[in-house]
Amino acid sequence: CSSVTLELNKPAILQEFISDHSIDMLFLSETWLSTDSIPSTLNSITPLNYSLIHCPRPDRRGGGLAVLYRSHLKIKTISVPSFTSFESLCVQLTFASSSYTFLNIYRPPLLSISQFTSEFSSLLEHFASSPSEFIISGDFNIHVDTPTAPNVSSFLNLLDTFDLKQH
Repeated sequence: CSSVTLELNKPAILQEFISDHSIDMLFLSETWLSTDSIPSTLNSITPLNYSLIHCPRPDRRGGGLAVLYRSHLKIKTISVPSFTSFESLCVQLTFASSSYTFLNIYRPPLLSISQFTSEFSSLLEHFASSPSEFIISGDFNIHVDTPTAPNVSSFLNLLDTFDLKQH
């Protein structure tokens, strides 16, 4: 999967999107970046005055998560437990006396939703007593826009249990 073709230059489109919308932080899923991605590849998606944190899928191609953010922001990576049904990347943004924890998730569509629900619940329990604001983004591959779809209600119930809202 190439990020630049004759028809499409994904790094240029990404940088233009960030610039056009004055984005401070952007969370990405399915980056397809690997542990051996060369610096020029990483630089091609990182606009001037931005930094990149990426978490490649460790065991095979595809997947991967990242966050692009303005370099002046105080961001640090937070270690989270590893799970088999989804990938996660967690960062904390601190400014003044406030902190915000951002959790980026990618659940591949062919992996078990029931296993995901169980493991995701464990991860949410891990953060339940966190003193910072908590924001989750990503691609869960659960079609919450179709409430009658299989497993949607169990996922939404899980969010409700932790007083989280789907936006």
